[in-house]
Amino acid sequence: MKIPSELAQSIVDRAIRILGKNVNIMDDTAQVIGSGDPSRIGEYHYAAAVAIAENRTVEVDKENMEELRCKRTGINVPVVLGDDIVGVVGMTGEPDEVRGYGELLKEFVELMLQQALLTEESQLKREACAHFVADLIAENPEEEESILVVRAGLLGFRFGIPRVAMVISLHRGDGRGYPFIGELGTGREELETQKLRNNIMELMRTNFATCEQDMLTFTSGDQVVVLKSVACGPGEENWASQLRESCGELQERLSAIVGGITIGIGRPVTSPSGIRASYAEAFSACHAGKRLWGPGRIYFVDDLGVAELIREIPAGTRRRFVERIISRLLESDSERLLTTLDTYFKCDCDLKRTSANLFIHRNTLVYRLKKIRQLTGFEPRRFSDAMQLQMALMLSEYDHSSSMFDN
Repeated sequence: MKIPSELAQSIVDRAIRILGKNVNIMDDTAQVIGSGDPSRIGEYHYAAAVAIAENRTVEVDKENMEELRCKRTGINVPVVLGDDIVGVVGMTGEPDEVRGYGELLKEFVELMLQQALLTEESQLKREACAHFVADLIAENPEEEESILVVRAGLLGFRFGIPRVAMVISLHRGDGRGYPFIGELGTGREELETQKLRNNIMELMRTNFATCEQDMLTFTSGDQVVVLKSVACGPGEENWASQLRESCGELQERLSAIVGGITIGIGRPVTSPSGIRASYAEAFSACHAGKRLWGPGRIYFVDDLGVAELIREIPAGTRRRFVERIISRLLESDSERLLTTLDTYFKCDCDLKRTSANLFIHRNTLVYRLKKIRQLTGFEPRRFSDAMQLQMALMLSEYDHSSSMFDN
């Protein structure tokens, strides 16, 4: 590992403030990369070269200054990371006075480098994990399942344990898109966007995706995918309620940052192909749920019912079906009739409950249902007709909401 010049100069500045003595840091080629004397940056340091070549501390006193090509006395201590000498720490002063400081500074630099290395390795693993998740949920994966299993093993993940795919849509409080996350700009805006993304991921890692078998990544500017391990075997029937509770807590924390989030959750699976299917379910649950029933909620795919199929219906087919069933309701000034019909279905076609929810007399409700039948040709109180009317309402709401929530 190379000592980053920024890290070297930062250590030098801190050491000088604390010790009050000049400090130099040289890389593994004996070139000065950090110094209290800026004019020395880039110089070749002969005493450091000797320390590297002989793997020993080189002390410079008045007797060997000329031999070591140094202008000042001091001490030069090799910095070791693993089995490699990666640089040298030098401190100006009489060797007897600075010897102890030199050893302490060497240990400090080695500790800083170890932390930097761990951070770099952690970042690399996270990036590898992000690429892996993207490949895993791809609709047409380029790699065979066996290859994905090998890649998972290299990253420390294993298949065979139950996981659910989750799609977390970040948005403003009204459910509309979140352009600050979704559209990277330049300069300070890009920096602030990256900081926001990092904060979101760190919050999720420390408060939600805490198991070592959980995987998560941004798949777009405003969408996070989590592959979360769950305990859903025999005797673990409450996994869904537990997950819903933890998702609710996550919503509270993330909403404070971005305004609001909608979560879609697929079914538990154990294989790579299963995860791909679970992701499709989670995506459908998130976006269909947001369109049909509003943003800021948690939608399990099993909550959708027939709505799970809506995304699979081509847009043209949806539009033609809506026009055929309820076009006259949509064209006329019939907002009241649409509300009546929607409430009627939400009340399981119960006249008493519907009239109570709408605060109208039962006879008024019967009149409105009759008016709906006259305009559409479908009788809301007949099962087959009611089913078509309700599907048309759902399709209409789905397409109407797409212009609001998918920007």
